[in-house]
Amino acid sequence: MDISKLDKVFSEYIRRRDADSYGRVKCCTCPNTFHWSEMDCSHWVRRSHMATRWDETNCHCACKVCNQQNDGE
Repeated sequence: MDISKLDKVFSEYIRRRDADSYGRVKCCTCPNTFHWSEMDCSHWVRRSHMATRWDETNCHCACKVCNQQNDGE
């Protein structure tokens, strides 16, 4: 399996893990809440560090604005 496929499966796992029973997830950096399918899997340590790329303790849900436009702040 290649890295992009693993990333996709892991991302969905993290987003579903953090969701409530209605599929809603609160962003780890702002007060916004969205359905898990609209969130990103945000990494505290960047994905380029392979040792923590798929570490569950390194990942949490973030809204797309915080994760992509605000660089995970």
